[in-house]
Amino acid sequence: MKSSTNVHFAKSKKEILVSALRKKVLVVDDQSEIRKLYDIILRYDFEVDEASNALMALEKIIVDRPCCVVLDIRMPGRISGLDLCRHIKDNASFRQTKIVIVTGSNQEFDRSMAKDFGADGYFDKPVSPYELVEFLRHILVEK
Repeated sequence: MKSSTNVHFAKSKKEILVSALRKKVLVVDDQSEIRKLYDIILRYDFEVDEASNALMALEKIIVDRPCCVVLDIRMPGRISGLDLCRHIKDNASFRQTKIVIVTGSNQEFDRSMAKDFGADGYFDKPVSPYELVEFLRHILVEK
């Protein structure tokens, strides 16, 4: 009896290259619905991970070294999003990590502080999915 033909499900060279080039983005927001929405929006272009607070995000940043953190400013806990932004940008090991603030805080003070702390981008909620993806592509892929 002849054996059946082996079927290989190996990735193509293009698929391997694309997956190797995918940049890791960490989404930090206390609202699970927002994190899930960003995951859906970003997963085609980026490898997405999430954290529900700044302390959890800091642990993931240390271990996983994402290229970018999409961050809400106002979250419960001891560390705010702005504090996390400042900590990342003040630390030489993480300084190259891009920070994009996406927040419901429409305060000019928060926008100014985010810029002073080194945020690479700032968007008010609700953010256009197209604008967010295009901005991340610009700062992570096209440069």
